[in-house]
Amino acid sequence: MQNGSGGEARPTLVASAARALGVRMWPTFVGAVPGSWVCVEDAVAAFDSGTDIARFNAVAAPTAAAAPRAVARLLEALAARTDWFSLHTPVPCSRALREMAHSLHLIEEQEPLMLLEDSRHLVAAANTSDAQISRLRPDQIERHVDVWARGFGVPADALTPWLGSDLLSRPNVIAYQASLDGVDVATALGIVADGFVGVFNVACVESHRRRGYGAALTAKVVLDGLSSGADTAVLTSSPSGDGVYRALGFREVARWAQWLPDDIDPD
Repeated sequence: MQNGSGGEARPTLVASAARALGVRMWPTFVGAVPGSWVCVEDAVAAFDSGTDIARFNAVAAPTAAAAPRAVARLLEALAARTDWFSLHTPVPCSRALREMAHSLHLIEEQEPLMLLEDSRHLVAAANTSDAQISRLRPDQIERHVDVWARGFGVPADALTPWLGSDLLSRPNVIAYQASLDGVDVATALGIVADGFVGVFNVACVESHRRRGYGAALTAKVVLDGLSSGADTAVLTSSPSGDGVYRALGFREVARWAQWLPDDIDPD
């Protein structure tokens, strides 16, 4: 990994990033919710947010080191808690994991796993915005949740559990908000673990997209994470975010699979 002109990501670095994301960051994100459940065993993490959103109730087996027996045990424990859950794996995953997913009627959706390979554009992006950008305090979680819901088109009550969470009180969590004339229009969250800062929940309300707010907030989160001890940044990207992250210096280094219920709507 080079910090400047870019370069090839070493396989061990990619595996470390995936492990940090799946086994450390996702459990932090979900574990902040009151009444949530988290269990980590043999490089595999399971977490149940208490919501009906399958992406937030999952077994994460992010690397080839994940033990299939541990995955099977944790999937069984998670299935006993909720009907709406997912499985996170690398691409490609082992035959054993694929067969587990198929037996549970889970359908594979892939996203790029991206690492920061060139940090030169971060400072400029962080300071190029006509919005007021501020770091959220622990008692301002409702502002983050509000824009997160509106930006992703998720019903507000689906994310209510995070309103009571201590997520922003955790020392390894960073959140920024962009507002115009006192109205919040974008948000982003970061979690620092194992030498990485993971980028989560980059969201912008529809009326204010394509104005650079997501890029500015992502840059802020990453810069704070790097100053807090992270060596680089990791994220998974939707198609709409891919260009933004590439312009900031991220590059796809692997694929990340979320195996989701074939009917993801609990209603």
